[in-house]
Amino acid sequence: MTRAVLTDAERTLLRGTSRRLGLQVAAVVLACVLVVGTTVLVVVSRSQSAATERTLASAVTSLDDVDDAPDGTWLAVADARGLSVGQDVPDGFPQTDALRRAAATGGEVRTTLDVEGTTVHVLTSASRDRVTQAAVDPGPWHEERERLLVALALAGSLGIVLAGGAGVLLARRALRPTVEALTMQRRFVADAGHELRTPLTLLSTRAQLLRRRLDAADPPDDRARADAAGLVADTAALGAVLDDMLVAADNRSVDRVRLDVAALASEVVESVRAAAEARGIAVALEVDGSTGADVVPTGVRRAVTALLDNAVDHAATRVTVRVEGTPDDVTVRVRDDGPGLPADGRDPFARFASGRRHDGDGAGRRHYGLGLALVADVAANHGGEVRTVEPDDGRGGALLVLRLPRRR
Repeated sequence: MTRAVLTDAERTLLRGTSRRLGLQVAAVVLACVLVVGTTVLVVVSRSQSAATERTLASAVTSLDDVDDAPDGTWLAVADARGLSVGQDVPDGFPQTDALRRAAATGGEVRTTLDVEGTTVHVLTSASRDRVTQAAVDPGPWHEERERLLVALALAGSLGIVLAGGAGVLLARRALRPTVEALTMQRRFVADAGHELRTPLTLLSTRAQLLRRRLDAADPPDDRARADAAGLVADTAALGAVLDDMLVAADNRSVDRVRLDVAALASEVVESVRAAAEARGIAVALEVDGSTGADVVPTGVRRAVTALLDNAVDHAATRVTVRVEGTPDDVTVRVRDDGPGLPADGRDPFARFASGRRHDGDGAGRRHYGLGLALVADVAANHGGEVRTVEPDDGRGGALLVLRLPRRR
């Protein structure tokens, strides 16, 4: 398979998408680092608290001489010889009030001491002929947590940078085949649309010549003249569809214009009326209110045509198109008197959703289920919607509603 050559705009889009994915990967890694770091700090803090409690309990029960206190432990012992205090204890230690209360109750007294803005837990316990008070220096614990925070910050920052860079590279590698496939698809549509314009131009020219000859014929054939005029209009509509395909393939924004949706619907109704009447189906148009909206004319024409074509395919005797205007939207309601929507839960607006393969009249027309999917795309591109509505008049049939915002 030949590898597609990307344009500068497509390369810019690919780079931008890759950067966004890389940033998203980095954000996910950052969130993971924060969760892991918080968990580690909580576990370490609880472990330090447990170790502090064990140290305090061991000190007040097993030590009777302040010189035996291990490093980082502040100790004070009150016995018959008086009060002995270890070295390098902070201000406020020992707490004499706690010593008196423990001696009076013969049990344990827990208090706290503020040391340079840090709360230190103090345990005072009376046993036999002495009262022992102990506290643990929090400095080493704080230093350990600070070293842990620095390590987590450095490792997390490095991980985020590496993850972001790897995300950009992997995203670009993963997205490039998709971008190339979409590029080739757009180019195929553009080439096909461009090539079809030449025979369509010839067809339009011949249709116009035929109409002129019929106009000049004597005696005039009104039916043939009407059919020729319809043929000219249909070729013009097909040319507009090809232009719309080229615009879609070019992937550029299209300026919207103010359009009377009811007038457009009237043109579509007239273009399908002859084919519908040949099948014994009457097509009626109803208009309620002002129906002007900012739309892409070719897209809306394709959507209304697809809705009407679907209704004519399913109708028994009649199709009604009603265009309604509200302060915010213009709504196109297409109703037929056919069997209604299938009860199998299939989404009628999904591609290839049609369960029919050929018309039952033997014409051999194959149904692919793309018309209503096209309507859904047009509605989404306009910021509107298309949906099915259950008729509430009890007459059956299917009702499809296309809503288009008046303004972009």
